[in-house]
Amino acid sequence: MRLMKITQNEVTVVADSREPGRSSRWRGRHRQHARARALPSIVAALFALSSATAFAQNPDNIAEREVQRRQAGIPAGEAALARGKSAMHSRNYTVAYQEFKTAIAYLPDAVVSGRAHDEAADGVCKSGTVLAEARIAQGDHAGAEAILSEIINRYDPNCRKAQELVANLRQPGYFNKTVDAGFINKVEEVKRLLAEADGYYQSGQYDKAMKSYDRVLALDPYNTAARRGQERIDNTKYQYGEEAYDETRARHLWKVEEAWQQPVRKYGAVGPAADNKGR
Repeated sequence: MRLMKITQNEVTVVADSREPGRSSRWRGRHRQHARARALPSIVAALFALSSATAFAQNPDNIAEREVQRRQAGIPAGEAALARGKSAMHSRNYTVAYQEFKTAIAYLPDAVVSGRAHDEAADGVCKSGTVLAEARIAQGDHAGAEAILSEIINRYDPNCRKAQELVANLRQPGYFNKTVDAGFINKVEEVKRLLAEADGYYQSGQYDKAMKSYDRVLALDPYNTAARRGQERIDNTKYQYGEEAYDETRARHLWKVEEAWQQPVRKYGAVGPAADNKGR
C-alpha cells in the first residue's frame, strides 16, 4: 500500500510500512518519479503567476506606447495637411483628398493636434465632394456615392455638402441616370470632331471638314451643329462655283473680243511689213 505526502513544492509517494516486500531502493525510485511528475504542474503554476503580474502591467504600458506613437505621428500628419492644402490650391482634388485622409490618420483629435485634425476633416469634405460631383457629371453615380459615404462614415459626419449630394443621388429623378460613362465619352468625341471640322473649314480644307461632320453624324445622327457646318461648306462651294463660272465666262468673252481687235498700226516701221502696207 502506497501513501502520498504533499508539501509546498513537491509531492512524494511513499510505501506503507505495513506493505511487505518493498525495499528502500524501490521506494526511492518511486519518490523520484513522483517528483518528476509534479514538476510540470509547478512550472505551469509559476508561469501563470508571472503572466498575471505582466498582464496587470500591460495596460499601462500599452497606453503609454500609444501616446508616444500618436505624438510621433503628429509631424507626419501636419506635413500631409500642408500637401493637401497645396494640392487644393492647385485644383488637384484627387491628390488633396488622399493627403487630407493621410493627415487624419496621423493627427489625433486631441488638445495638441485637434485644430489640425479639424482642418484635415474639412479638407476631406471639400475635396471629396468636388470629386463626387465630377463622378456625377461623368455618369458614375455609384462611384460618387462611394466617395460620399466614405466622407460621412469615416472622416466628417457633419459634412453638409456630402449629405446633400447623397440625398440627391437617392432621390429618384434628381439626376439623369441614363447618362452613363459611355454616353459622356461619346459627347466628348462629338465636341472634338466639331472643333476639328471647324478648323478644317477655316483653313479652306472643305473636303476634310465635310468628313469630320460625317463622323459627328455617325455618332449623333440628329446633331444640328454638324448639319449647319455641312450647309456652310456647301454654300461656300456654291459661291466658289458661281465665281469660277463668272471668271471662265469672262475669260472666254475676252478671247472672242481679242480676236476681233484690230492690230495697232506702227508708223515709221522699216521692213517687209511696212513695204507691203505702202504698196
